[in-house]
Amino acid sequence: MDPVFCEGRLWGYPEYVNSLSSLIICFFGLLGLYRCPKQNLFGVVVFAMIFVSGCGSVGYHWTGSEFWKYFDGNPMIIAASLAALFTCDELIRVRADRAGHELPAVGSRPSPWPAVNAIFWSAFAMVTLYMDLRPELQKYFPISFGLPACAFLAAILYAGYVTHKEKLRDDWKIISYAKLGIVMSLTAATAW
Repeated sequence: MDPVFCEGRLWGYPEYVNSLSSLIICFFGLLGLYRCPKQNLFGVVVFAMIFVSGCGSVGYHWTGSEFWKYFDGNPMIIAASLAALFTCDELIRVRADRAGHELPAVGSRPSPWPAVNAIFWSAFAMVTLYMDLRPELQKYFPISFGLPACAFLAAILYAGYVTHKEKLRDDWKIISYAKLGIVMSLTAATAW
């Protein structure tokens, strides 16, 4: 991640505009925590990470401290990876339901796709967090954040397409997450 943005290069720290725009990320993290069903621990963790990232971003752009830098970037990587994992997992389940297959119960031969999805995004997050610790690899941060963010948006758009195409009413949860996810992603990208 580039440690000094345009504003920092021009005037140094604090970066007032970056710090204030990071409050938008905090707001959407809190909004997600408020709107997410409390029994959905997965969603709660993603929105909590977005809030932590927003707070870290405010601290980093205000002070330029390496301490805050990790609270800025690492929660973004974790939240984007978890969001991609969650939305891809939902799509795997929706597609299994549409095809008339139930995901197998414990003790039967499971479908490999939920496990493959979980392993991929977990490994991706760990590799990316390691890369963020290495100064020579930090320049790849936009790719390491962009890949899960793009997968997340693609899964949301696909879920919207499937739901609209089949005019199903039982996918209200996916549509609700999709609307909130698209607004959050576009706002975060704009603020970034």
